[in-house]
Amino acid sequence: MSTTQSRRQEFVRSLVDQVIALTGAKAADRVLIVGREQIDLLIEFAHHGFKDAACLAAEGGSIAAEPTVDLALAPAVHSESELAAALSKMRRTLDADGTLVIATSDLSQPWEQHLKALLMPKGFAFFRSVHRPDGGDMLCCRKQPFREARAA
Repeated sequence: MSTTQSRRQEFVRSLVDQVIALTGAKAADRVLIVGREQIDLLIEFAHHGFKDAACLAAEGGSIAAEPTVDLALAPAVHSESELAAALSKMRRTLDADGTLVIATSDLSQPWEQHLKALLMPKGFAFFRSVHRPDGGDMLCCRKQPFREARAA
């Protein structure tokens, strides 16, 4: 295994550990990982005992027939357009009391404020934000039923 692969594997392991600790996710929870090239995260969730986890590209595919999930993870958000492409899918598929986790590489104060302004009208409210040891950030949101009706 190359050094790059080893670093990626350690990063993925750490990210999944942090998501589980931050959200209190349990192996019985249904998990949706949104974004391209995230199969390693899917495998790591399986190593943690999660049997109902899936990946979905943000900009394609349909989830109309998919069951709701308890945890939606957007592990590599770098721009507003990436987030916007995934938001409506996550809103539709996330269970009423589900958790949305957005992982970013660098969350400057203006970007955090912009994310909050973007997510709140879409039916999400922040409940926790943490800085990861690798320099990135994770934002945890809950679906807000009263806002969801307006966002639809």
